[in-house]
Amino acid sequence: MTFSRFLLLHFFAFFLVVTFSVYAEHLKPTPEVILLYGTSCSGKSTLANKLQQSLKQSWSILDWDNYAEEFGDDLASESLINDLMQYLINNKRIIIDAQPCLELENTLINYNIKTVLVYAPLKTLISRDDARNTLLKRPEKRRKYARAYIYETFFQLYERNSTNVFVDEVNPADVQPDLLIHYPLNEATYNFFQQIVQSSSVVLIYTTREYDLIINTELLDVNSAVEQIRSKWIAFD
Repeated sequence: MTFSRFLLLHFFAFFLVVTFSVYAEHLKPTPEVILLYGTSCSGKSTLANKLQQSLKQSWSILDWDNYAEEFGDDLASESLINDLMQYLINNKRIIIDAQPCLELENTLINYNIKTVLVYAPLKTLISRDDARNTLLKRPEKRRKYARAYIYETFFQLYERNSTNVFVDEVNPADVQPDLLIHYPLNEATYNFFQQIVQSSSVVLIYTTREYDLIINTELLDVNSAVEQIRSKWIAFD
């Protein structure tokens, strides 16, 4: 075998390996469910709607907040899961605008699901909430409830345990402790809230669980976030 033929064969083999790798990447199965987790004002509803609009085939959105409004917090998850399973039985793909309390991994163990944490710094969440209060002309009581809900969901999604993924740091000055005096929290969430309030310096925060993707909506606009999800999981959809 001549040296030139040897080089040609090696180049052809390399070309086949690269081509197959790219092809295999595009053959990745499209998720049946995409779960978007995040605090109030993090931008997950905006991302869910924009993602649905960008997809060529039919996807549906299930919003936990809508179920909570209709059925109450206690029945919201059960009602959403019932509708979700019906969609999946009919081969529909679903984007779920979820809350921290919604745990679906065990329910969907036989399905291809992807989890996304939609993150924004606490200070940014508060700024967005202020803008929303002004836009909606909320009364004072509703403003306090909305702000407390941001804190509640934030402290459910993040913790000080460094065994998970580092997300950001929180300044205790950004927390209004009086808002949660009469707001019910579970023990773990309340303890984390108190740790931040009583800290004399910034607190490093980490996720409470693992996610397939973390998107920071302060650093990434919604179109770029959609493109990141599509390129990662929905290449040919």
